[in-house]
Amino acid sequence: MVQLIGDILEKMIDGVTRFHPTTILYLIKKGFEETSFRENLQIYVSEEDYDTVLKYKEDLLQDIESEGDIVFVKESSLQAGDCIIETPAGNIDCSLDSQLQEVKKELYLLLEKSE
Repeated sequence: MVQLIGDILEKMIDGVTRFHPTTILYLIKKGFEETSFRENLQIYVSEEDYDTVLKYKEDLLQDIESEGDIVFVKESSLQAGDCIIETPAGNIDCSLDSQLQEVKKELYLLLEKSE
C-alpha cells in the first residue's frame, strides 16, 4: 500500500513540474524556511528551471527577504524540480524528489507503528 501511494505521488509530482514550471519558486521559498542566511548564497537549479527562476528573480528575492548577494546557478546534473541552496552552514536540498522521499519514509514509519 505504501509503495502504491509513493508511486502515485511520483507520477503527480512529475506532472506538477511539467505543467507548473513556477513550482521551483515555491521550492526555493520552502528551502529558505530552513535557514536564517539571506546573503552570500548560491542556489542550484536544473537547466529546465533556470529560465523560470531568472524570469521571477526579483519577486523571489523580495519574497525571501534577501539581504545580499544570491547567485542562481544552472546545474546540468539536476532534474526539473530539483533545487539545492548552498549556505555558509551547509547545503539545503529542497528538491521535490527529496521531499517525496521524506513522505515515503514517514509512510513507512506509520506502517511499522500500525503493525
